Amino acid sequence: MRRISALWVGVIWVFLMLSHTGAYGEAGEASGPQEPHEVLWESFVTSGTPVRDAFIIGENIYIETEESELYCLDRENGHTKWIIGLAGPLQARPEKKAGNLLAVTASLLIEIDPERGHIVGEERLSFSPSSGVALDDENYYISGWDGRLYTLDQDTLKLKMVSPFSQSGRALRYLHN
Repeated sequence: MRRISALWVGVIWVFLMLSHTGAYGEAGEASGPQEPHEVLWESFVTSGTPVRDAFIIGENIYIETEESELYCLDRENGHTKWIIGLAGPLQARPEKKAGNLLAVTASLLIEIDPERGHIVGEERLSFSPSSGVALDDENYYISGWDGRLYTLDQDTLKLKMVSPFSQSGRALRYLHN
């Protein structure tokens, strides 16, 4: 099993303690004195590779490394469920869609099965994404490094609309395809 530096074990432990116990309020401020906590589990997941991000979605803890690997750990016991290589760093934390994870990495929109750790769908984007994906019932929304918001149809993945933004962030016009 791969090993992680003691610093990252501590970071993951603190992350788990705060998320498990609710030691911080919604605004991120301490909610008062807390009872001492015990360590639920320790997990050594990467071999000295720096961790880029760690987040919880459902019953899993996800750890993204600087080498563009995504680890999935069981939240209850810390066991590694799977590891996958990504085409590049995640632009933001994934969103949940119909039981799968939806993420933007490099110039790809990918869909990951969180139970098996398989990429079940992948679409090359025609623009350079600068954000993760936001979604509603019909569309995906991804911003680009060119200052535009791109709207893609969820079913066809066809570009539906491009919205250029001014310096103030307000939409200037809409281009319908």
